[in-house]
Formats: sequence, structure tokens, C-alpha cells
Amino acid sequence: GSRTFEAAAYLRRIGADIDSVKALFKTDYDSYVLKQKITSNAKVYNDKFIISTIHEDVDRALASSCADELLDILDINASFVIFKYKNGTNISARSNSKVNVQLIMEKLGGGGSISAAACQFDIDTTENIERLLKDVIDDYISNHEENKQ
Repeated sequence: GSRTFEAAAYLRRIGADIDSVKALFKTDYDSYVLKQKITSNAKVYNDKFIISTIHEDVDRALASSCADELLDILDINASFVIFKYKNGTNISARSNSKVNVQLIMEKLGGGGSISAAACQFDIDTTENIERLLKDVIDDYISNHEENKQ
């Protein structure tokens, strides 16, 4: 994302070897394919949200990276990646600070900050977690719009 680009530009300005910096961001082929699968599976929800649900084990860092990348889509204020991890289901959430993903994740038993949050569930299906997430997003939208008036 933009923060990565800014960090790379800063490192270059202070004399860092740009090829070494690029090497830090390289990924293996399987992770690359999985990331493409996650991002291409994403669906816009309620105009300003995007949710990607994947039914296989995903590394948490990779899921977070995908959630960050989905925020680069025009008019999206929050992104959620629902994924399997070990014996449970997880959500990685990111926002551009126009949506407080911490509040959304807290309603599901998780936490974080306004722009980066997460949640873990013991054993549940990704489909059920997606339905729960959409219900909480709907509730958040209702409460947020009521407070604006």
C-alpha cells in the first residue's frame, strides 16, 4: 500500500539499496496465487465495504496484506478477509478511518484499532461468519447514520 511505498522512498532517499528493499517484499509463488484468489473473490457489500471469504487455511499476515490491498479500491472504506486458520475461522479487517473496524470486530468478540482489527472464532463455517459480519456491518451503518443526523 501507500505506507509501504513511502517507506521504500524514504529508504532510497537515505541511501538504501533499492534492490535489497525490493527483495524484502518478495513472496513465494503459492502465497502469490493464494493472495490473488483472496482478492479476486472479494465482493462489495453496502457500497462502501468489501468482504472476501476463503474456505482454506491462510497465514494471518497474508490475510492482513489482502485486507490492506482491498482498501485501494475506489470508494471502499473498509475491507474484511474471512479465512480459516488452524482449527478456527478468522477475520482480518482494515479501514481508511472513515469506518471504525474496531467497533465492528468488538461486536464479534475481537478488537484492534479504528483502522486495523481482527477477530477469531473457535470452530465455525466461513459462511456463518460472513452472515454474522454482514449483520454487524448493517447494525454499524444504522447506528453511524443515526448519529450523523
